[in-house]
Amino acid sequence: MGEGEEAYLCNLHDIGSYYPLYSGRNSIGRTEGNAVQLLSRSVSKKHAEIEIDFSRHVPKMILHDLGSSNGTFVNDVRIIGNSRNVRFGDAVRFGYDTQTYKILKDVPLPPGPNSHASPKKSRSPESMRAA
Repeated sequence: MGEGEEAYLCNLHDIGSYYPLYSGRNSIGRTEGNAVQLLSRSVSKKHAEIEIDFSRHVPKMILHDLGSSNGTFVNDVRIIGNSRNVRFGDAVRFGYDTQTYKILKDVPLPPGPNSHASPKKSRSPESMRAA
């Protein structure tokens, strides 16, 4: 993992597709400039944030819904307008998009004969740090 890169938001519908998450606030939304850009119509421009503190033995992670119209879901429970502590292995969904993501410490390799191949990042680390 790169410097400050400690967790991943992994797309469960596209194994090997992931977004690196860094210490601090990781914005999630439909527009460019978000650390995680999701192009679904049900995702707000500034939909949510995952705030991460890796200075603790067990990292503290909080998912904030930023008042999105269609809500943010953790393990299929809607948290619209609120914040919720999350942990590695939690399933998250943004709006009514069918794409589900898991917060993971390590990137899973795609199954099959090419499982040794590097997983594909949905965005580059440089663009994540600039956001």
